[in-house]
Amino acid sequence: MPKSILITGCSANGIGASLALCLSAHKENHHIFATARDTSKIPVELRARPN
Repeated sequence: MPKSILITGCSANGIGASLALCLSAHKENHHIFATARDTSKIPVELRARPN
């Protein structure tokens, strides 16, 4: 069963962004929601992930 995962603090070079990238690479059937105070600072690599 897919899980929903909310990760806050996903600005570039932050631990949240690193965690979201890692989980999105290994948890293909889960829904990962990455947030940041300034969404323009979320890394492009993370925005391009389908899940």
